Amino acid sequence: MYCTKADMLARGWEKELIQLTDKSKLGVIDDGILSQAIADASAEIDSYLQGRYSLPLTISVPNLTRICCDIARYYLFETKVTEQVQSRYDAVSRYLVQVAKGAIKLGIEVPVTSVAVNGAEMTSNVNVFGRS
Repeated sequence: MYCTKADMLARGWEKELIQLTDKSKLGVIDDGILSQAIADASAEIDSYLQGRYSLPLTISVPNLTRICCDIARYYLFETKVTEQVQSRYDAVSRYLVQVAKGAIKLGIEVPVTSVAVNGAEMTSNVNVFGRS
């Protein structure tokens, strides 16, 4: 997970999170609904990072915390997304596309490790015949 409930609360979204998650009308944040949105947001981020980095990331990246908060917030709105929330989601989506392309670096060195498919690995010997 790239963010936590505490990260989202630190952004001043407590009232909004209560409105978006409190299906039982108790006046509190439903941790299960919020956790699912955070998990979904983290999975979306991983879908962009998987071609560039070994996952799961073991290093905290502040940009990813902010991005995860924005995506989770977007997911919580379901169909009633405000213009601001939509705009922030669109911006982080564009950012993640650039990360996936390699145009933007996260500032960490976690290269993707190569994996042999079905245990098969292809190698070749030096050329037997040359021009001479």
